[in-house]
Amino acid sequence: MKRVKKFLGVLLALAIVLAIAPCKYAYAMESIGDEFALNASSTIVGPDGEIYTFLGTATRNGAINNPISAYLPIPVSAADGVYIVFYCPNDNKKDLVQGNVTATPVLSGTTQTYSFMNYYNELATINLSNLPGSGQYNITITINAIGSSNKGDVYYRLHQ
Repeated sequence: MKRVKKFLGVLLALAIVLAIAPCKYAYAMESIGDEFALNASSTIVGPDGEIYTFLGTATRNGAINNPISAYLPIPVSAADGVYIVFYCPNDNKKDLVQGNVTATPVLSGTTQTYSFMNYYNELATINLSNLPGSGQYNITITINAIGSSNKGDVYYRLHQ
């Protein structure tokens, strides 16, 4: 009986944690330099004429924030010359988003953070070719909705 109660307690705690987890995960699965979209229905042509892949929709409801959390599946270095371009349509400044791209060294070094938002421009370019040193970095992306519509769609593309 004791084991059953303990098991049910652990199961209940796990269910509560999963139910209130605030993040929706989207994974950027495009390889470096590859402009091929994995799912044609999740692409859009940006204002610059380039094709962007849907990353996700950041939302918020009062104090509950549901950011987009994503990562690049392979590490990058400055020598790779990688740029991440985000297209965030702002719908007359209602669908505003604010994001951070964090480059964390694989072995040693200093974490670099690059911030962007779509208030003035719907396109934001993050230049990863200026990462310090010659080491590899893991790239994580976090984007939050901050506009009056409480949502924001985000598209991305990688290029070298």
